[in-house]
Amino acid sequence: MKSHVRITKQSAAQRQIDAAIRMLFSGEDILAVHSIVAAAHGVVSDLAKKRGIDWHANALREILDSVYLQQTGKIIPDDMLKQWVSQLTKHFHQHFRHPANFLKHADRDDERSLNPKDLDTDKLLLITCSTYAELGLEYTLEMKAFGKWCLAIWPREDGDKIKTGAGYVHEMSRAHKLEFGNFLLSLYRESDESE
Repeated sequence: MKSHVRITKQSAAQRQIDAAIRMLFSGEDILAVHSIVAAAHGVVSDLAKKRGIDWHANALREILDSVYLQQTGKIIPDDMLKQWVSQLTKHFHQHFRHPANFLKHADRDDERSLNPKDLDTDKLLLITCSTYAELGLEYTLEMKAFGKWCLAIWPREDGDKIKTGAGYVHEMSRAHKLEFGNFLLSLYRESDESE
């Protein structure tokens, strides 16, 4: 009797995220990487919505509250805050969904084109990993390596900067940054195997 393997939505998202990270670091076609990231983002976003998790809107509320207070010395009115969060969230989703929709549909816009530089794949992948973690799911080796890589390419403070024999990672060319990501992933795998 054959046993049937079933894949959960969480497992599917995890596998898509991990595959996208490996593909990104290997220098695969960014359109293929983006399509996989967008699919995973859709799954984890839907799961988060079902569980009432909206970390993006919460983060926007905190930022808007802080900026408004600094600029005006007042607390932002609730109705204004809700309107701004709604508008920014809508803009955010449009920004990231446009390329994904372009890559999977041709029924209405078969003559349009897309500039691959407008994809923001790295940021969408980071958001997808963050949403995955907000679901209470444990980061994989790929996600840990990607998180470390993001700190290296977008350092927020001096401690985040990583210097190699070729210089600081955040100052390297895109190709060298990706090579460094692949190197990081191999280090995480070696560390896991030795445990």
